[in-house]
Amino acid sequence: GKPDWQAWCREHPVRAGVDNRVLTFAAGVPERLRHEFMIGVQDAIDDELKFNAWGDLTRLATRLAGMGVESVLELEQAPAGSTGADMLMKRIQWSVEKTLVDTEAELARDVWRLGLLRRDGARQNLDLTTLTQPWLRDLFRDWAREALGTTRNVVYLNATLCQIRRLSESLRTRPDSGNDMTAVGRRDIEQFLMRLAGLASSGRIANVTHCDCVIMIRCVLRRARDRGLTAPGGLLDGLPDTFAVYE
Repeated sequence: GKPDWQAWCREHPVRAGVDNRVLTFAAGVPERLRHEFMIGVQDAIDDELKFNAWGDLTRLATRLAGMGVESVLELEQAPAGSTGADMLMKRIQWSVEKTLVDTEAELARDVWRLGLLRRDGARQNLDLTTLTQPWLRDLFRDWAREALGTTRNVVYLNATLCQIRRLSESLRTRPDSGNDMTAVGRRDIEQFLMRLAGLASSGRIANVTHCDCVIMIRCVLRRARDRGLTAPGGLLDGLPDTFAVYE
């Protein structure tokens, strides 16, 4: 239902001289903007035991009321012109985006805004474009979608992307840059493993990173086959069985 701004303000009293302009703003703007503003302010206060940005809040509310916008998401920059108001505007916009996020649409993007998908995501991104082979990107996307719903944290997601990226970099040395999924095979795996061993022996990556990377690539490729992604009609239909890391 519609938010009860008056009731909310009674539960969260503000300093005298500030609340009047905020309440005037709340009553005089489109319903969506009023609702978005309340969502953002509530989140800001919930995140801070002592919220003290009422002055910036008032300036921001006053400027928004005079701009005729329907949503805070219409604005690329805060209209108030102060650092505090700019930061508050970004917090409100972020709160609204989290409230309105379409999870499937976000997961279809090539850059995931993890804070919209996970509470521990903060403002971190997961950039799948670093995997230049579309089929490898799809393979990781399928793994990551499942990992998001587990106890795996955001650090683990980023670390796994980094490990898959090493495979992507190795595949880019092929004449076709590794884009033809049906053409990769055992030789590409061997080249990747030799490349990885060379990085470890030269000290460019730690030995533990070397081991973790081999284990993760093995697990991700095995999982893809176990899930039927390489079966006829699957997401990775045509990926040769020889493209695998054996124990």
